[in-house]
Amino acid sequence: MPKNKISVVLNPLAVEDLRAVLGPWLQSNEIGSYVICKEVDSSGAYFQMVLLFPGTPNEFEVQIHHGAVKAIIRAAELTKLGFV
Repeated sequence: MPKNKISVVLNPLAVEDLRAVLGPWLQSNEIGSYVICKEVDSSGAYFQMVLLFPGTPNEFEVQIHHGAVKAIIRAAELTKLGFV
């Protein structure tokens, strides 16, 4: 079974606030601005995202306020849903 990919759609105010931090990972489509994550954890005081550095196996963790998240989309193939 293929592993699901995760897209975290951010609300517009969060995009403006976090652009400097998430700039290289921010992408947009008709749904809004989003980041593709390796893992997410919404159970703590902050929403945790694990992102990969482009072109490398290196990863890092970003924690943001839960209110910054508009939606979380998990799918085997995100491109069919309009995500790169």
